Amino acid sequence: MVQQEKPNLLKRIDADELDLFEIFLPSGHDLATRVKDAIDHRSEPLDPTTEIIEIFPNNPPKKTIHIAVKLPDDAVKSDVRHIYQHPLLQAIQPDSVTRDLKELYRLAWKSSNRKSLFRPESANNGGFQYESIIATQGFAELYMADRILITPEYKAALSDAKRWFSGGTVLPTPPSVAGNNDDVEMRPAEEKASEEEVAWPATNRISDRSFFIVLGTPGIGKSLFLYYVLVERLLAGLPTCFQTSPGFYTFWCEEGVFRIPLDDRFRRQVVMAIPDDAWFLVDSNEMYPTPHGMLKDVKACVVQAASPRDNHIRWTDKAHTHHVHWYIKPSPLKESLLMKRLNCPETTDDQWEDFFEKYGPSTRLLVLHAKTPDRFQSQLWDKIRKVTLPMLRALLFATPAVDVKEVQLSPWICGIHPGSSRDESYCTFHTPTIMAMVKKVYQDQWMEEVAYAYGSLFKNNPFTRVPAGHMLEDRVHDVLMKGGCWEMSSLTGRSGPKNNIYQIPPTASTAWLVISSAGVRIDKTRPVQSTGALELHWFRNIESESKLGYYRPRSMIQRTLDAYIVDPNDKSVFMIQTTLAKRHDAKPGGSKDLRDKYKGYTFHYIVVGEQEIEIPMPKAIDMMWESRWCIHADEKMLFP
Repeated sequence: MVQQEKPNLLKRIDADELDLFEIFLPSGHDLATRVKDAIDHRSEPLDPTTEIIEIFPNNPPKKTIHIAVKLPDDAVKSDVRHIYQHPLLQAIQPDSVTRDLKELYRLAWKSSNRKSLFRPESANNGGFQYESIIATQGFAELYMADRILITPEYKAALSDAKRWFSGGTVLPTPPSVAGNNDDVEMRPAEEKASEEEVAWPATNRISDRSFFIVLGTPGIGKSLFLYYVLVERLLAGLPTCFQTSPGFYTFWCEEGVFRIPLDDRFRRQVVMAIPDDAWFLVDSNEMYPTPHGMLKDVKACVVQAASPRDNHIRWTDKAHTHHVHWYIKPSPLKESLLMKRLNCPETTDDQWEDFFEKYGPSTRLLVLHAKTPDRFQSQLWDKIRKVTLPMLRALLFATPAVDVKEVQLSPWICGIHPGSSRDESYCTFHTPTIMAMVKKVYQDQWMEEVAYAYGSLFKNNPFTRVPAGHMLEDRVHDVLMKGGCWEMSSLTGRSGPKNNIYQIPPTASTAWLVISSAGVRIDKTRPVQSTGALELHWFRNIESESKLGYYRPRSMIQRTLDAYIVDPNDKSVFMIQTTLAKRHDAKPGGSKDLRDKYKGYTFHYIVVGEQEIEIPMPKAIDMMWESRWCIHADEKMLFP
């Protein structure tokens, strides 16, 4: 086995001028003669001016010895061929790597020192303890700050990759991640499995499972996920290839870390030499969109990070093995703020939060523009004006959310999210702010798109329910905010272990919700038509307000509730929930915030949705509601 660390060399020799060789010794004679014979019989003899600096160990094994040599001044290091044991290093001449990568190898593989690489971060997420790992400057194509946050999504993706390569199944998307799909539920066995540590695939894994492709919105950290996987594999002492640029990749093994050129002349030998138990981590980016065709033939596990564009992911279509697409969720605000503190401490929390809530969760855009949002907004207006309505439909309603013309516009306008299973996705506007900008550009044409979303997509295509639903929910808020009156059905509940389950009974009592610029009330009979709209207020956090108005959260990614109306004259708060799913979360977090912030107010719960609806209401908040109602979201309500 090759000695990885240089011996105690003469201090006058620069380490960069040294190289290590492994010599297989012939039998017989004394050590000096055996070394001389071994050097003389190398297939590529050393340059005669090469100076032997040190031979080690002093008491060598029977067949192997290591020699440190000083190269001649005019020698090209790659001209002096190493002798290695690993088949890949024998199949093609490796190149040296930067000191940063050698140091990462030393810490992770040689020392197996997890504490030198990982550290806990102060925040936690429902029992998940955040960690960060040290960065390296050895991968010029990956932007890294001093440390990289390890998110729950990184852990879930790695665990699912291990399961899949081992012959198991990818777990359903947890409800907390699927977010806007209220029909998603995990079985207890799946919840338990999601919390268990998953072993690395065995050498005799299922050979026809070769490609695990992590997809998502550009700029949210998919490439850094690969770096996290690399570090975990090095700590486990497992052979790994890592590629972010065309032309070469790095190979990490017991003998060290090496730069391997992608040379088609040696393709067959390299394919055969990459070990079956290796993972090949490859990042698709603007400089290297399509992985090398060699990867379709290797027996290693290939893990790719990519945006869902044809030139990134269609390369596996003709491979003779299976692949899986795994959509990753963008980070919520609290997690994104942790990234800010590791990446951009000079940006204030307020600057970061304001940009996040207005323009979305892309860490890349946040790093570049959070301090100059006005300039970003100007560029965003220019991009939105260039998007045609057919292009907008393609961005929002492609199934799956993949390649369309001018797709580079989409990361600024729309985000990609996992559906109820990880191989499903949907695309929707990053934030209500961006949706409002699009509505302003298209004006009257926007209503045609909403009608199309309702009539052609939401009712008939389950794969576009979420983006179509977001457009329809936004329409609900526009209708209510403008004022009017709507008939409501009373919700009736039945008791459960933790929740009271509310539905509309066959003979539900009815009342009318009346909204006008003068106030909000619930009447038993239909009143004379009211006039006047409520003022719209966007909020970051729920705070006590003494102003009549319609309040909506600025962020779709982490909204605690959909909207609420404050009538200070009557000291009433009307919580508005919009849903086009049959089962809907009652948003207990937002309900508690309303109760805490509006002391002395009366609270009414109003859901706008389908007639066959079911609301699990946590008992801890159920007692706060004076009344509970449902407004039927039909064509009459949406398009009066």
